[in-house]
Parts: sequence; C-alpha cells; structure tokens
Amino acid sequence: LRDQAFYNLLYVNNQNAAQFAELKTQQERDAYLSGLGYLQKYNELPPHVQSAILEHEIVEGAPEFTLFMAAGRPIKENKQVSMEGEARSLFYLRCSKDSGANAGKFVSESGMCAARMSSAFKTALLPAPGSPPRDPLFAEAQNYMVTVKAGKIASVSIVTELPR
Repeated sequence: LRDQAFYNLLYVNNQNAAQFAELKTQQERDAYLSGLGYLQKYNELPPHVQSAILEHEIVEGAPEFTLFMAAGRPIKENKQVSMEGEARSLFYLRCSKDSGANAGKFVSESGMCAARMSSAFKTALLPAPGSPPRDPLFAEAQNYMVTVKAGKIASVSIVTELPR
C-alpha cells in the first residue's frame, strides 16, 4: 500500500514511476525514494496522516504531496489568484466503499467504480431512510474538490458534479 502511494506521487510528478515499479526489493524502493527526498518527507508526517494516505483519505492541513499519494492525479484542476495568493482546486472521483475492486479508491473515470451486483441491488432496493432512491449504476462514485493553498491542503469537500 505504501509503495502504491509513492507510485501515485511519482506518476503525478512525472518522475519515472515505471522505473520505481520495476524495483524488486523494499530496500531498493526505499533507496530510490530516499534519493528523491520523498521517504524522508513521508516519515516526518504524523502517524495519523501516514495511515490516512494508505486508506486513500485526504487530510486537511497536510502537505500537498500527501494529496497525490492518497488520490493520484486529479481529473481536472482550476487555479484562482486573489489578494491572498494563489489557490488551486483539484477535482477527483472516488469510488464508494462498497463498489467492487476499486472500493474507496480515487479513479480517473466513473466506469472504474462498477458495483458488485449485491451492492447495486442493496443500493437500489434499500435506500437509506429519508433519502431518494439512487440509480445503482451511477451511485458508486463521489466527486471531490480539494483546495490547495501555499502548499497545504486547505479544504476537502464533496461536490455534486465535476466541472466540465
């Protein structure tokens, strides 16, 4: 899991993710990451942030690189410049926790969140009390907007749809 998170970071930063994936031992991978300074940065994070990354969770206030480790490359990115400085909004799609092989993971398109039949039927037939019934084929993903300011994750929110 940890190496997958580092692979995401290398991929987002266009830093030979394929070369990293070919390394056979943990020692070789750790040496490669240390050479880039990433292992040191990761080891300096508080334990709850390290755990969150491995669970594909985004932590407000954490350094920007942790976003890429947890979620990979955004689907879309917008920049805003104001008197307070630059802010970037990064948009992601995340599969729900019960959506098959990619459960709980951030993905590049909603088709990658295909539900197992049992979860699709539960979703369609047993909506939560007080909530409208959901279409089981499209109910498996959530849209996230993450705002980054000054190299830190400023906010994380779930939005109804991703910008075009």
